[in-house]
Amino acid sequence: MAKILLIEDDRTMLGLLKTLLEIEGFQVSTIGDGHGIDPLQTIRQEQPDAILLDVHLRFMDGLNL
Repeated sequence: MAKILLIEDDRTMLGLLKTLLEIEGFQVSTIGDGHGIDPLQTIRQEQPDAILLDVHLRFMDGLNL
């Protein structure tokens, strides 16, 4: 089963994407509001097969990430 890390600050979009990906059989980890979370550390720990990243995050510039 492929593991996907979803980084999105919009709760509605985060929930929708997570649900759709899980229905398709993916294992999904999420980063939502970004409070106290280092995305790079999470990426290293989770070692996802793919990352879906919002480039317009409130807590960080997704392009720089």
